[in-house]
Amino acid sequence: MPRNIDYLNDRIIPLIYKTFIPMVLASSVSIVTQLANTFFMGHEHKEALYIVGLYIPFSFFMTALIEGFQISNASSVAFEKGRENTEQIPKLINNYLLYGILTSLIIAIFISLLTPMFADYFNVRNESINLFRMYTRLMVFLTIFSVVNAILLSSIRGYGLVKISSGISTLTSVSNIILVYIFVEYYLLGVYSIVLANFIVSSFSIIISLFFLLKYKIVKFQILPFSLKKFKLEEIAKRKILNIGIPVAISYILIFISTFFFNKILMPFGNEVVAGFGAAYRLQTIVLLIAISSGNTLGLLMNQNMGGNNLERSFEIYKKGMINIVGIYIIIGMAIFLGKDLIASFLIADGEVSVHTANYLNIVALSYIIMGPMMSSLLVLEQIGKGFQAFFLNFLYFFLIVVIGWFLTNHYQEESLFYWTISLLNVFAITGILYSYFVIRNSLQLKQTQLNKEIKRAVEMNG
Repeated sequence: MPRNIDYLNDRIIPLIYKTFIPMVLASSVSIVTQLANTFFMGHEHKEALYIVGLYIPFSFFMTALIEGFQISNASSVAFEKGRENTEQIPKLINNYLLYGILTSLIIAIFISLLTPMFADYFNVRNESINLFRMYTRLMVFLTIFSVVNAILLSSIRGYGLVKISSGISTLTSVSNIILVYIFVEYYLLGVYSIVLANFIVSSFSIIISLFFLLKYKIVKFQILPFSLKKFKLEEIAKRKILNIGIPVAISYILIFISTFFFNKILMPFGNEVVAGFGAAYRLQTIVLLIAISSGNTLGLLMNQNMGGNNLERSFEIYKKGMINIVGIYIIIGMAIFLGKDLIASFLIADGEVSVHTANYLNIVALSYIIMGPMMSSLLVLEQIGKGFQAFFLNFLYFFLIVVIGWFLTNHYQEESLFYWTISLLNVFAITGILYSYFVIRNSLQLKQTQLNKEIKRAVEMNG
């Protein structure tokens, strides 16, 4: 059996990367394939790229659902595994699967019924309305498969089998890209290539994940009679969803809501600007994904150690993790800034659209150096019980982008001013990093003081 992760005793830096790498791979499947889809759609037809671009807000919203369930589940499984309470793990996985399927089904039906309204809101061209409606409906219902797949993979990861989880995620990501290419080039399916590839790959990943869950006896296959008791949410699952899942999902939902306004701000400048921005923003989702995965990694490790009363180690994990995150984003920001023209021309065949993609990256890319660590810090705040503060800072950030960006573009009729708004607010977000640092430090110091008092009281009573 592959070596399980020991959250409480393994060396900190290797532990961070052993947890982070599988997590970012598991979370990146849908995002990486979106980037590949941009390439294939961008070289197929401008209408296909236009439809995929319009789906961006919905993809963020559905990703919020996936991330909320899978991170809550991974944390729950890891916690119970650490307590050696393996009998509880199958109950938790069943719990998350049941509520994940029900929630994603309800949301899919809701969005599907409202697609005509969304088409009007986005001013979708008449000749593209039917394609937009059908593509959106198919993709949101496919999210049910994605939620199931994410929960099963996060169960494997939370149990400590990180290499298996990473291997399945990588295999499915590569398979998705290959299938989309085949369906576009040889079967001429257009945007439906994405739908069919996602369905095949998600189904395949679910089967493989179930195989390993059964092989390592994490779950047992059994047919049980229907009972309303199965709808009862386990107490630990409830806590994890409230303290981790919902704050993580809200972070994504804020992005989802903001992208509606972002598209609306840029629509007066033409479809080429919207398409160019959409391609650049999908690339930016990779940057956000790494930040969110980093924050979730640190939150998971810190919570495990806080549960074991290793409070000093928890803060060391945070400090060393943030230093590594800053280093990662210096590399990412510089690489995207220096390679902006090559990246834009690679993703988009249409020269006019690729110019707008390169323009966005030229203005915003270097600010990723601060934006990434900021997002990670806010996610750590959420996962140590400071969700309200993190939500307020997230809300303020996106609210200012929308309000200032809308005013400047309307007043000066220049779309690049919107990009400068995003860039400068990313830089200003360094205040959020500093705020998070002091809140986390003070919170852990307070917990340590309380722990010392409890130890002293216990000693006096026994003495």
